[in-house]
Amino acid sequence: MVREERQLTYDASFQLQHHESLLGGWYLVSVTSSPTQVQEAIRACKEALASLKGHFGIMGDSVQSAKRTLLNKFRTDSVSNRFWVEHLSGTQLDGIPNKTLRSISEFESALSSVTVQDVQLLVEAFQFTEENMTACVGVTAASPPDGMKLQQ
Repeated sequence: MVREERQLTYDASFQLQHHESLLGGWYLVSVTSSPTQVQEAIRACKEALASLKGHFGIMGDSVQSAKRTLLNKFRTDSVSNRFWVEHLSGTQLDGIPNKTLRSISEFESALSSVTVQDVQLLVEAFQFTEENMTACVGVTAASPPDGMKLQQ
């Protein structure tokens, strides 16, 4: 919706990085845009994340769509060796007691039980505020757009 309102062309993805042994992690939003629109795309993503707070920020159909996307990705990825190596890695380590085969065998049922309220709790925990976000920009262009400095 933000892209359409501002007539921006960009692709964004959200990834949650977690560490079983540290009981912590972070989130990463990757945005791909034209160099001339990158600052506006970053601003739009930050505003979109901040807008998720409150009762009207997360809609049920958005959660259902995200669940379908994750389930399709899980099913597609689960036919590769890489998937199995990554998901089975650490399941026998005493240092990671909560990582078991149930993380794979119960994925679909766990995903289907996620509710709008669950997502709202996550948004609350992430505290999507300007103070809690850091933006890093990488430009793959012959020269940086006006106003953007190169650091070496």
